[in-house]
Amino acid sequence: MRRILTGLFAVLLLCCTDQTKTLPVDDETRAGGVALECYRALYIQNKPEKFIRGRVIADSINEEQRQQLIMFYKQHVLKTERQRGVVRNIDFSHAEPDTALHIMQVFLKMTYDDASQEEIVVPMVERNGEWRMK
Repeated sequence: MRRILTGLFAVLLLCCTDQTKTLPVDDETRAGGVALECYRALYIQNKPEKFIRGRVIADSINEEQRQQLIMFYKQHVLKTERQRGVVRNIDFSHAEPDTALHIMQVFLKMTYDDASQEEIVVPMVERNGEWRMK
């Protein structure tokens, strides 16, 4: 009887463990998520600092360079808004990996105020297990 209960407990434990496991997230999803979060921060949330943190160069620039980039990105967003209107939505389309080089081309679809859409390509690179914009 004790063996049966021990076996039953082991089976129940395995079943519960399997149900609580999360599915592994592949590199395409991770890289796409980073690109999507960064581009939404820049165009929709007006947070260029967050956009810069998602770039590979983020750790190697000084404060003056960071401020110059922030100004550049703000100007870029204003120019885009004048030309196409405000970016209303950004969606992840797909990604094309190059596993040998640890790079990925992430495709995002941007929807503007005038209902026009544009697909952009965001080059991503893997550094220390983390995906960042090139």
